[in-house]
Amino acid sequence: RNDRFLFMRLVEEIARSVRTKQILSVIMIDIDHFKNYNDTLGHLAGDQALITVANVLKKAAREEDIVCRFGGEEFCAILPNTSYEQSFTVSERFRSMIEKTNFYREEVQPGGQLTCSLGVASLSDDSQSSKDLIEMADQALYHSKKTGRNRSTHYVELNSSTDSKTI
Repeated sequence: RNDRFLFMRLVEEIARSVRTKQILSVIMIDIDHFKNYNDTLGHLAGDQALITVANVLKKAAREEDIVCRFGGEEFCAILPNTSYEQSFTVSERFRSMIEKTNFYREEVQPGGQLTCSLGVASLSDDSQSSKDLIEMADQALYHSKKTGRNRSTHYVELNSSTDSKTI
């Protein structure tokens, strides 16, 4: 797991955002039904899928974004100077690019393709710590999973209305 690196960089980026009064967002990314893919096709295919997802995320990210594997089939992206609206756009770019990527024998997956669910959170008065920000993005990710997978949800939408902003 790279969570030590992630939290170290997130603490640095939060401090910079607070100091410069700029927004910061985080995206949690989880491969949908990864256990099925790994169990059906084997660990070598699962490892290759993780590498492919990592490469897609790096390609879709901006130069200033920090993308790393969080653990298992989860990834995290730290987006400096990125607003709520911009972070949702980046999240949807990640989701769409993964959905359009051809993975080895992805037809074994429910729906016939390998997809990801994403949760987005932005630094605010409610979240000034790295732990809070990750927890908020994780709650949004869980909502994406619970409401159909292969979608993005921003944390702020979970509390502002009963209809979250999902696609």
